[in-house]
Amino acid sequence: MAAWKEMEGVQERGETVQAKVQQVVKGGLVASVNGLRGFIPASQMELHFVKDLSIYVGQTVEALPIEIDVRKQRLVLSRRQLLEAEREKRQEEVFATLEAGQTVHGTVKRLVDYGAFIDIGGVDGLAHISDLAWHRVNKPSDVLHVGQELDVYVKNVDKEAKRISLSVKDTMRDPWFDKAEKYAEGDHIEGKVIKLTDFGAFMEIEPGFDGLIPMGELADHRIERADEAVHVGDIVKVKVLRIDMKRKRISLSITKAKRDGDNAIYKRYMEEQDDAPTTIGDEVKG
Repeated sequence: MAAWKEMEGVQERGETVQAKVQQVVKGGLVASVNGLRGFIPASQMELHFVKDLSIYVGQTVEALPIEIDVRKQRLVLSRRQLLEAEREKRQEEVFATLEAGQTVHGTVKRLVDYGAFIDIGGVDGLAHISDLAWHRVNKPSDVLHVGQELDVYVKNVDKEAKRISLSVKDTMRDPWFDKAEKYAEGDHIEGKVIKLTDFGAFMEIEPGFDGLIPMGELADHRIERADEAVHVGDIVKVKVLRIDMKRKRISLSITKAKRDGDNAIYKRYMEEQDDAPTTIGDEVKG
């Protein structure tokens, strides 16, 4: 009875207790607190759902008494309320200084199908799966793992909704620029047609790096559809018309590549004619 009376005082004063987790039971965990048997509901253990509660058995955790019934000898504890209070305090500190455009250090906290939650100073931000890498990512676990430390770029801060959007890929140079720098306007290259659209055809210059052949650059005559000139899988020769670094686009031309090729053949022919020795069919005798 003395222990129960003391526990009631702890609850009235809003103090916390040290609870040693003893076993997993239906709906939560049983813990020992100053000789009393306490119960921590599964929903009151963490801020998020925990599938396997057995990881806490044997641990001593700080908790808050939220329900005491001495007659029924019922003691219910919450660790979640303490975590929520700590999170709210950290959120206030982080949101007071965090701005979009900053690069901060973080730790991967949790991976989900749609991205990764990354702790940046006590507050979790979400990096969507499309912001994890410059290439297509099928699963966040393909590029990140829980506990990994990394720099992240702050895309957006919603102070009202307490949401932070992060990007991992924006802390790294886009590989597109490395590939684009290998080519120059006017170059003649060869590649495979990988997609047809209403406005032209996309050609793979190299794996993961494509260029667009506009409709008017597919053939030297008017066409209504791209498949009148090329088909997916065709290997074609093109001329690089424009490399737009700002919009990350490359314009290509089949017709101009062909025209340049014809001109080069004609030029070689004319040069060969100029270099050829002059012959006289009839010899004039003196």
